Amino acid sequence: MRHLLSIADLDDDEVDALLRRATQFADGATTALHPFTAALLFLSSSLRTRLGFGVAVARLGGSLIDVSEMRWDPNMSAAESFDDALRTVTGMVDAAVVRAPLDLTEPVGRWAACPVVCGGDSSSHPSQALIDVFAMERLRGPIDQLSVAIAGDHTMRATRSLLELFRRRPPRELVLIGPPSRRIDVELGGVLSSRTREASLDDLSGIDVLSMSGLAPKRDADYLDDSQRSEFCLSARHLAGLPGDAIVLSPMPVIDEIGDDARVDERLRMFEQSDLSVFVRMAVVEHLLHGAQQ
Repeated sequence: MRHLLSIADLDDDEVDALLRRATQFADGATTALHPFTAALLFLSSSLRTRLGFGVAVARLGGSLIDVSEMRWDPNMSAAESFDDALRTVTGMVDAAVVRAPLDLTEPVGRWAACPVVCGGDSSSHPSQALIDVFAMERLRGPIDQLSVAIAGDHTMRATRSLLELFRRRPPRELVLIGPPSRRIDVELGGVLSSRTREASLDDLSGIDVLSMSGLAPKRDADYLDDSQRSEFCLSARHLAGLPGDAIVLSPMPVIDEIGDDARVDERLRMFEQSDLSVFVRMAVVEHLLHGAQQ
């Protein structure tokens, strides 16, 4: 049984195949899947991932079951365990997308009774990484020809997964923009490390893709006050130094990492990125179900 819990669950050929299939879906291809039922087990807040996978399942011809909480009522001493909920849900459907504030590796490996896609757990968001690369190539060009800058918190699960994918499909240049306390803890590897440099939003010359990953205040030793975070808020002044043919993306939601004066710039393409995400999610679901139905 195949799961997609991190980028490491895909080999290079599978990454290529998923991106090609997403392109085919974006260009109007249809699927030959047998009728299937999929569950969304989302125990953390979500808009784009939840909606995107729901639309993907519908476009693939599947039936969708939405589960947003584990069994609990006032007469119970505690809510049903996550393990029990996971096993129950996956035992009744053909595939499941799971989002939860914990590491899914152990419970999915032990309890899942059908293929599972991680829709975001405590450290990984593999489908978002695939979406980011797909959008970069669809909207700007081949990833190996691009200078890609990531601004904000490099430890976020979506950014961690993107960096893990970049290690396998490195851009021409990777530019990291962020505070020291939010720097990456992902091993970049030899090729990507040699192509990586640090910069600031004041120097965006030569950048093809700027990805705004967000920068939450957090707490304790990781806390950043408003003045510290404002240095990494994209403004019209910063965009004046960005090449005219560059694009600005974001895994979203955009909270305060892009200023109001920058939101009117036509190079901001994050809503098109969000639109394209459905085709990647269709490819992911089809990939796992195809393997299960063989």
